Amino acid sequence: MENQADMQVVTQQQQQQDEATNPTADGNATAEDELEAYWKPVRQNSSDFDSWTYLLQYVEKKEDFSYISGAYNEFFKHYPYCYGYWKKYAELAIKYTDSNQVLQIYEAGVNAIPLSIDLWESYLSFFSKSVEESGENRIDEIRGLYQRAIATAGLEFISDVLWNSYIAWEKGSGLLKNVIPIFDQILKIPTRQYGSYILSLTDFINNNTPEDILSEEDLASIQSEIASSGDAEQPITTESVRAWLIKPRQALYSANEEEVKKRWGFEDKIKRPYFHVKPLEQDQLKNWREYLDFEIEQGDQNRIRVLFERCLIACALYEEFWLKYAKYMEDCNPKSSLAVFEKACTVHLPRKHSIHIAWATAEEKFGNFDRADDILKTLLDRVPDLAVVTMHRINLARRRGNADNINGLYSDAISNSKSSLTRSLYISQLSKYHLQESEALYWQLLDLELSQPGCVDKTRIEAVFSIIFANDALPSTCKEEFSRMRLNFLEDFETDIGRIKEAYESHETTYNVDLPKYTNSRKRPLEDGQSDTQAKQLKSDSAADPNAIASAPTTPNPMGVPDPSMYYQQQQQWAAYGQGGYAYPQPNAWGGYQAFPTQ
Repeated sequence: MENQADMQVVTQQQQQQDEATNPTADGNATAEDELEAYWKPVRQNSSDFDSWTYLLQYVEKKEDFSYISGAYNEFFKHYPYCYGYWKKYAELAIKYTDSNQVLQIYEAGVNAIPLSIDLWESYLSFFSKSVEESGENRIDEIRGLYQRAIATAGLEFISDVLWNSYIAWEKGSGLLKNVIPIFDQILKIPTRQYGSYILSLTDFINNNTPEDILSEEDLASIQSEIASSGDAEQPITTESVRAWLIKPRQALYSANEEEVKKRWGFEDKIKRPYFHVKPLEQDQLKNWREYLDFEIEQGDQNRIRVLFERCLIACALYEEFWLKYAKYMEDCNPKSSLAVFEKACTVHLPRKHSIHIAWATAEEKFGNFDRADDILKTLLDRVPDLAVVTMHRINLARRRGNADNINGLYSDAISNSKSSLTRSLYISQLSKYHLQESEALYWQLLDLELSQPGCVDKTRIEAVFSIIFANDALPSTCKEEFSRMRLNFLEDFETDIGRIKEAYESHETTYNVDLPKYTNSRKRPLEDGQSDTQAKQLKSDSAADPNAIASAPTTPNPMGVPDPSMYYQQQQQWAAYGQGGYAYPQPNAWGGYQAFPTQ
């Protein structure tokens, strides 16, 4: 019976897999229905990589390049780093179209993933073969493509295949005088096969005459150097020229070997240098972090940028590496970080909020306010009800001085919110925005805090006082009245005599008044001019809903909305709230105030 049950489970799993790989298995669908069935999942969720692979497999069998190109072009909008699919796309183009179409695909591929040595090799091979078959003399174009590949990807640690191909092509073309300059480049670049180049160069020099591998000017210069360095009477031989060529390049090799040793440990730990949607292991991420830090410390900007680009192929779905790259680029050239942000947000991380916020912040820094707002709005269109993004957008409007827009953004956020948690957050933030100019609302907020059931939370009430005193919009006379109220509060609830004394001294200094010295009485008399009614009202007026204040959430939101505390923690102007554990008022507690929308 147990075996039979196991077989049933296996059968069910197989059926589920068949449905995933063949969504039209019922056999009644038309060709267009079948195609649409494969397109539907990726339209609904462009991050469903498996469904993309099923779609690509399906169109490949159609033997119609319009279907193939439509699927592949859309796929690469989301996954441009899949070099294997670029190669497959080019192979299909070779099968069904002409060479111009193939070249366009290769061009798009190396622009999308410029460090793909494998893709460059395929491109160079196809282009060279096409030129050869055409019978045209386009050797300069081939060399130009090799030089472009080397300039783009030649610093890759595993670029040896590309370098060897370039050297072999120049040798095969019979232009031996172009070979030594290539060796001079690679002998200074740390690569996995660095040791092979000094051997290859030595063989090349020893197996060819100096006249064949050097220009007339270079040969004459070397002969002159040899003559001036030794016995002028000794004849200059082929062997002496060869030795003169090899010696300085041996020194280049030795210096490069030291650079390779510095990097070998990092390179040896890279187990997945290619892109994949599966998460990387933590030790892989740690290695990339340490490798980047090392290369940044070395200070070679070209090598640093290449390593970042390599890292981001393997770590394209990790915000931290895009943010690190943007930070580095900003330090080099502030505006250059914008291109990094754009690539990350529009292609690889279209639904990640931290990188979008960083991008919007960078755009705002350069005065691109509309661009910054568009970035945040686009993300909210993709992922609605992201509280942290909504609040950044509202604060952007605040910094621009657009009061009308602020109220509209708050209103839209409250109306469109699908979560009571985020709705309450927006209402409380709107409340705080209006509190900046409302003395009456500050009184009400203090009253609400004191009217809560149970023990008085001194920390929360002190947080309210801190915000009051930090508000530059309140007049000094108003702040002085609140300060007097704080003194009474401390005498009622503070157990630390030192804090009470400190508060009295601070009041005297701030408002230039001379208060009677603190005594041991539990409560000192009211000062002249202080409103006893207001002092008593704080404890007596408990008309507010006792359930009006709700604690900040401590569990993850099941809707996937970021914890609102993320926003508060980032807002320095409200730091006291976070430090004091301030809980945000629910809308019904503020129903009597027109500045606050009610539900």
